[in-house]
Amino acid sequence: FSESSGASILQQFKFDQTKTRVANLVEEMCKVFVARGSTNTGSAVAQLLVIIPDGRNINSEGASTVKSAVKLAKSLNVFILFLIIDNPMLPYILIVVEPFRRN
Repeated sequence: FSESSGASILQQFKFDQTKTRVANLVEEMCKVFVARGSTNTGSAVAQLLVIIPDGRNINSEGASTVKSAVKLAKSLNVFILFLIIDNPMLPYILIVVEPFRRN
């Protein structure tokens, strides 16, 4: 990974999806972490999952489904970072942030 490869990846962003399937993405990435042996629930060191969505319809799969996927990641010691990027040319940017609290 280099500065030029990172720029190349960003240039491929289209901002044309109608929804972000966060739960599915988190669940699939958890499977990848487990398959690679990257999870260690007893360790103080967590794996980092960076998700770069546009912030639209994040709960399109249902809030409880997304929360379950996040809980799965947490149980596998995977820390999730949402870096929300949107098209600055749009007349509006609406992001609804709902805190996820531990019980």
